[in-house]
Amino acid sequence: MSDRNKGCEQSIFRPYLTPEQIAVRLQVSREYVYRELLGQPDGIPAMKIGKGLRARWRIRPEDLEAWEDRHRVFYEPLFLTMRLG
Repeated sequence: MSDRNKGCEQSIFRPYLTPEQIAVRLQVSREYVYRELLGQPDGIPAMKIGKGLRARWRIRPEDLEAWEDRHRVFYEPLFLTMRLG
């Protein structure tokens, strides 16, 4: 077995996600995913397959996870953000 094939066997294949799967995961409409997230600045990186109305979008799971991490907001109690003067 060549070294080139070893890498393929050791990596774990994660299938691409569809916009419909993204919508379910984020609990938003499919239209919102298409309009606001795919291919937009600061949106979810995606691959467009084909052209026109029959084009299909596919998203790598790691791209979705990175986008989620960038948009995660943590709660800060008000008293931590106030300055005492």
